[in-house]
Amino acid sequence: MRHALRLKITGTAGALFFTVIGLNAQDQTVVSTSQQVTPMVSKEKSYEVMAEIYAAHLKALPDYQIQLGFGTLEQANEIISQFQAIRESDSLFYPTKELKLTFESPTYRVRLQFFADRIEAEKAFADLRTLFPSSILLKPGSRTIN
Repeated sequence: MRHALRLKITGTAGALFFTVIGLNAQDQTVVSTSQQVTPMVSKEKSYEVMAEIYAAHLKALPDYQIQLGFGTLEQANEIISQFQAIRESDSLFYPTKELKLTFESPTYRVRLQFFADRIEAEKAFADLRTLFPSSILLKPGSRTIN
């Protein structure tokens, strides 16, 4: 009694196809089955996994910020104008840092983001404190997904 079994694997368009051809030695019939195998991950689950990966990525990034000031929208716009005027006159004045306006009830806040470590943030804070007296150095962990 001989049994022969062949397994053929082919890949088409990212999916795997398995074809099994068997030969039964007693009645000499050929049995053939085909089925498509695809990953069993729901879209909702994959979005949750991607969100977790993104959140972990954000936590790993440096997130020291300096809040230059806060107040009404007009006061915040004035701070932004002052900062941009300094940046235009001095090309080395934090050229790679993003200035962000946020609203946290009841005030608008102007923040300079993100510094690699505490030492870099403290050096920048010492310089900016003379130009923006109401500035504060924010603690890490203030980065949020938005």
